[in-house]
Amino acid sequence: MDVLKVALGPVLPCWPAGLVLECALQGDVIIDASARLVDVATSRGAQEHREVEPEPDGPSGLQDHDLAAAALACDEAARVLALVGWPDRTARLLRLRNALLDAAASPQPADDERRGRLATQVQRERGAMARSALLRWSLRRLGVVDAARVEEQGLPRNLCGDARDRLLALLDRAAARLRSGAEAATEVPIRAAAIGDLVSGLDLATARLVIASLGIEAGIRAWEAVRA
Repeated sequence: MDVLKVALGPVLPCWPAGLVLECALQGDVIIDASARLVDVATSRGAQEHREVEPEPDGPSGLQDHDLAAAALACDEAARVLALVGWPDRTARLLRLRNALLDAAASPQPADDERRGRLATQVQRERGAMARSALLRWSLRRLGVVDAARVEEQGLPRNLCGDARDRLLALLDRAAARLRSGAEAATEVPIRAAAIGDLVSGLDLATARLVIASLGIEAGIRAWEAVRA
């Protein structure tokens, strides 16, 4: 069968901003892939791509990085739900993300009571997803990462499990950041080189779900484009 080489990204719906996945396809199955992150800038009417290392803090202008990190986790979880096809729950998560961003951008720090209310909302959404049999069926065994692979490739420990496990972990991380900021010092970025390995052998639709579940936008280290 012929091999088709395509590039996914850097701009796609429900896709980490700036991520480019260069794939070799047989049919709709990825047989080889490498990933890199680019900064897309418009200059003199053209797009210029350059490799960058994302800033570890929240988006520019946000005062509270814990709230910003929680908002990003909710946004990444919403992408998974959008790809699965759960529009109502996706919309709820996006509204929660917006509330977190509003709080993060406020010049007055959010007090413990407000942060607690937001954390409770995150946990409520997490509980609804954990109880969903349809979501469990849709995501089970997708992109399984075991502990041995985490150790071997130096991956973040929160990537262990399948896509459903990682979806729930995203919201666990969001709630932890809201309650104590405890995750801030322990989050480990995923290198771009590891992403190709995680999606090789998957069809395109499954690969998009797996990438969405990784929660990589704030942490991917992509100053190098390494062949997977």
